[in-house]
Amino acid sequence: MTAPMVLELTAVLEYAACPMRYWWRCRAHIVPPPTASALPERTVRDGLQRFYDTHTLFSSLLGAVTAAWQDLLTEWDCPDGAVKLLTDYAKIEERILRPFLDGSILRRDGTPYQVPRMTRVYKEQAQAAGLGRMRREIARLLQKAPVVFTEKYTPAEALGDAVIMAVRYQGPSRDPFREIRVDYPFRVPVSEGIVLEGKADLAVLEGEKVVQAEIHDYAPRSPLFSALPHHLAVVALAAAEGVGWGGEPILVYRHMPTGRWTKIPPEGAADPSRFLPVLTAAIRGVRCGVFLPRLAVAEYRCVDCPYYGLCITQDGMDVLDDLDATAVTPLPVRRRKGDEGR
Repeated sequence: MTAPMVLELTAVLEYAACPMRYWWRCRAHIVPPPTASALPERTVRDGLQRFYDTHTLFSSLLGAVTAAWQDLLTEWDCPDGAVKLLTDYAKIEERILRPFLDGSILRRDGTPYQVPRMTRVYKEQAQAAGLGRMRREIARLLQKAPVVFTEKYTPAEALGDAVIMAVRYQGPSRDPFREIRVDYPFRVPVSEGIVLEGKADLAVLEGEKVVQAEIHDYAPRSPLFSALPHHLAVVALAAAEGVGWGGEPILVYRHMPTGRWTKIPPEGAADPSRFLPVLTAAIRGVRCGVFLPRLAVAEYRCVDCPYYGLCITQDGMDVLDDLDATAVTPLPVRRRKGDEGR
């Protein structure tokens, strides 16, 4: 019996989002330098591991995320002043943002501010606390750190975003009668001969059974919740199999930057066969070398990509100049009835 083809869910989603990003990561095996925009997700994921680890004693996710940042700066061999300055910055930022996050400060219509940093109240308090001066000093101390950042988004802003995510997080509480695992593996038999392997960002287990599984989205903007049942990551999680899987766990989608979350009924997710067209397109694209860059149609989305510098250079050259036009097979022309002889 032929062994099934095993595909990584992340690779399929990577190719679906941008074939060139898949190429750099999965085919060229290029590990990009960390960018400031990627630090919030990296440190919050690390913080979640620490917070739910039964051998650690963090009282809050914020404390675990702060520890992750401190270890990261130590790994970068940053000056001691940078560690203290970033820690102080996080405390001040959290103090200023707390009224926005707990609902004490709301918009006139009673809804929360999605971007508290843009409000007059935040700007006035940040200026009074000297956050602008602290950001500039942090950028100076981290000039030699192995991280790419711009004037508009430095590690200080990244730390601030990580603080917001940690404070807004309303995930499952720790409980001695259940186990909470980060990056819990699963498999999805899509069809005969094709198996997907993925990981739930968070899984709650009672005994050996998964009773809740979560998807954590770190994208700046939250998607339409009504469209989530058709998201490929949700479809995969709803059909998960493996150790601990098999029942009908509660599916939770969590948008980390805003703290918004929603439950998705397992029966409400699309059928796993929804993967087949995507898998077919991805497999054919990879085998035939079809790697159309997303910057061809949406360059504004590429700016924060860690591979942006590989797709476009400062002198204006981009990866579009390297595509081999001779490798493109012309599509057959379909004629309508009655067009014969024209």
